[in-house]
Amino acid sequence: MLNDAKRFVLNNKWIIEIAPLQIYCSALVFSPMASAVRCQYWDQIPSWIANIPAVQKDWSPALQSLEGHSDTVNGVAFSPDGQLLASASEDNTVRLWDPLTGASCSTLEGRSKPVLALAFSPDGQHLASASEDYTIRLWDPSTGVCRSILMGHSARVLSNDSTSPAMDQSRPGPSSPVQVQSKKFLDWDRTDPRC
Repeated sequence: MLNDAKRFVLNNKWIIEIAPLQIYCSALVFSPMASAVRCQYWDQIPSWIANIPAVQKDWSPALQSLEGHSDTVNGVAFSPDGQLLASASEDNTVRLWDPLTGASCSTLEGRSKPVLALAFSPDGQHLASASEDYTIRLWDPSTGVCRSILMGHSARVLSNDSTSPAMDQSRPGPSSPVQVQSKKFLDWDRTDPRC
């Protein structure tokens, strides 16, 4: 019952936060047939709801949907400790989320073009976001402050994920390559991120 209650709350969090009484009018009605919460509280559904919609038998594998971007999400990345989830979007922003609650922690703004990719540094102290504006921005995920802008690319930056050399802190030497659309790798100095 406890696991089902958690799924019920996560799945209906957005409507419960806006209009708590919708828990009876919408949340129960649209919960899966096998939901223990639905079965337990079915008699609380208002009598004026005459047509009950057909719903799925059980919960979907998706735990929750994170809503807040106004356009397509191009990529996501978990912080190394799993405490933050970052999302990159066509709406020119990066959002930081609490993956346990689904709450939006902050929105990183300042881009003029869509954000294509992002990655946390292995220690979680930096978040790199790559954009169609030919730059990579390094953010402090704890404050949401942009620490530096890496410029000098001649095409949009395609990748800067933590498994690529771009964020590989163990790579010998002070520089890191970043893949751009032209399939070249550019080096930038990790000790002085100005390009």
